[in-house]
Amino acid sequence: MDTTFPPRPEVTDLDEVVDELIAYDAAILRESVPVSTVPAPRTPAMPTEFTD
Repeated sequence: MDTTFPPRPEVTDLDEVVDELIAYDAAILRESVPVSTVPAPRTPAMPTEFTD
């Protein structure tokens, strides 16, 4: 049983097709994954008066 498909004339560069599929998948993932914000690390407050 032959499972190969005849080449389509509009597909000339398979690398280009793969790049487009990767970009499409990346766009779908960016839209579907909620962006969570990571709080900045807290730094101790600077003293208002310096003592020796």
